Amino acid sequence: MSEEIPKIVWKRKVIYNSGSFRISLPIEIADAFDIQKGQLLQLSVEGKRIIVELID
Repeated sequence: MSEEIPKIVWKRKVIYNSGSFRISLPIEIADAFDIQKGQLLQLSVEGKRIIVELID
């Protein structure tokens, strides 16, 4: 039997605020990628996936 690394999944509800749909970013992800307040992130769509990328 092989040991697989478990997939970690966070669930977030979409909220509507000030004319935009919003989701929160889990602090563990922000810490892992050193995402800071005010940093720009790039969003793109591939099929049914939303891709979030850091902008340096």
